[in-house]
Amino acid sequence: GIDAPELPSLEGIKSKMYLYDLIKGKTITLQKDNNLHNKDKYGRLLRYVYLNNKDVNLQMLKSGYAKPYLYFNFEKLNQYKYYD
Repeated sequence: GIDAPELPSLEGIKSKMYLYDLIKGKTITLQKDNNLHNKDKYGRLLRYVYLNNKDVNLQMLKSGYAKPYLYFNFEKLNQYKYYD
């Protein structure tokens, strides 16, 4: 449900470092979205990421390091679309 800038762009590096600093050395939980397939067309797992029961994907949106990816129906679509 989110789209982060691609590496090696400066925005991609900033996004990656923000996420790295947020979760480095911490235990995260991955949760599957019941509306989606297990993986995308590139073979990447489609998961929500949680840290201490907080939605890391949503934190990435709120902080401006990712944009919502609104091209398919996922469980948190209505929550994420406000950050478009």
